Amino acid sequence: MCSHSSSHRRNARRLRLATLAGLAAVLGLALSPARLAAQTSGREVTRTVQGSIPVAAPMQLRVAAELADVTVTGGPAGALRYTIRLRTRAGSGARARLDAWPISVRREGPAIVVATGRGPGAGHTHVEIAITVPPQVRNVRLHSGVGNLRADHLAGDLHAVTAAGNVAVDAVRGEVRVETAGGNVILGHLGAGVRASTAGGNITLAAAVGPVRLQSQGGNITIGHTAAAAHVATAGGTISLGSAGGNVIAETAGGNIHLGAVVGSVRAESGGGNIRIASARAIRCQTGGGNIYLTASAGPVRATTGAGSIHATITAAPGQFAASQLQSAAGGIVVYLPPSLPVTVNATAHAGGRLTSDIPQIASAAASSGGAAANVALNGGGPELRISTSNGGIHIRTLHSRPTSR
Repeated sequence: MCSHSSSHRRNARRLRLATLAGLAAVLGLALSPARLAAQTSGREVTRTVQGSIPVAAPMQLRVAAELADVTVTGGPAGALRYTIRLRTRAGSGARARLDAWPISVRREGPAIVVATGRGPGAGHTHVEIAITVPPQVRNVRLHSGVGNLRADHLAGDLHAVTAAGNVAVDAVRGEVRVETAGGNVILGHLGAGVRASTAGGNITLAAAVGPVRLQSQGGNITIGHTAAAAHVATAGGTISLGSAGGNVIAETAGGNIHLGAVVGSVRAESGGGNIRIASARAIRCQTGGGNIYLTASAGPVRATTGAGSIHATITAAPGQFAASQLQSAAGGIVVYLPPSLPVTVNATAHAGGRLTSDIPQIASAAASSGGAAANVALNGGGPELRISTSNGGIHIRTLHSRPTSR
């Protein structure tokens, strides 16, 4: 009886594998030496499809998954290798559900296409696609209806889209474009430009060689370094950038903005947060209700806040400065100026505010006017620096009197 039962199980297994092999041929898996395996272990049933496809000339990879986590990793030259694994809870009909799940691996012109559909029992089935690509694959396109996407060490361009999942990308030499409707985006060191957007998550980027454009509808955006320009926008989070080799635009509807050293110019806008900029060639910033801290501006400055203070240090040399403005509706203003900068200072503190200065010409003009106002040409005069506050004091200092701790 035991021998008969074992023989029956072996025959049943052969029949299942033969059915899988037939399905593979119908779906196009026969183009590569695919290996199919079915396994039941404890409370889980697994179906695995593995294979490799020789790649000699430049190719594209396209992955389309209705429901899957997808990982693509760069590997040695010669062949593309793939593993598709489906897992579901053991029980009546579990094996049949996995066998019926649509899977296709095929060539379409200059592209290799890996596709998985949505089979029966989708709510209880987990699908994982892992692909190793050779350097000859110059373009990778990933799409998942529901699932996380990961890509690293790719030689070419990447376009990754998921409707509901996180996206992680690192060590990609080409252009990167990432879109998710409901997850976080984690970007490592990228060799070219990057565009990324999420409808409800955070975005982090370690470094990029090319221009950066990042957008979130409700999360924070954090960038370590970009060697080129950056445009970042979020509807409700904080923006942080360590350094940039080009111009920077930072926009948030309700968070803070922290920018480090920027080689180019800066335009920063917040609906109600603080703005802090370490250095830039020129600065234009505005916040509806926060403080503004500008550590070093090598050119013109235009800073406006609806309900906060402004601390600005201007480091521009003669010839670099242009017409500038510092304005607060309800806060004090402190500004530091180079002692030799040709500039015309036009300062007014309304509503009883005080105007003080360690620059003798400004201090004398304020005292003689009998109020908190001064219009003084320093070093022969130059571009106008207009300073005004409706409810606070104005303090104008020389650069060498600036506290080193600030």
